[in-house]
Amino acid sequence: MFGLVFKDNDPANSFWEEQGYSLRTNLNYRNKSLNEDIPTGD
Repeated sequence: MFGLVFKDNDPANSFWEEQGYSLRTNLNYRNKSLNEDIPTGD
């Protein structure tokens, strides 16, 4: 199973870590916004 949480969402990241989920560092998440009003992130 997996979950998707923004990296600066400390409460959610702490919650999922407490549930036994680990941080994956072997993936790159990519997106292409079709709406310029939606932020694209870092």
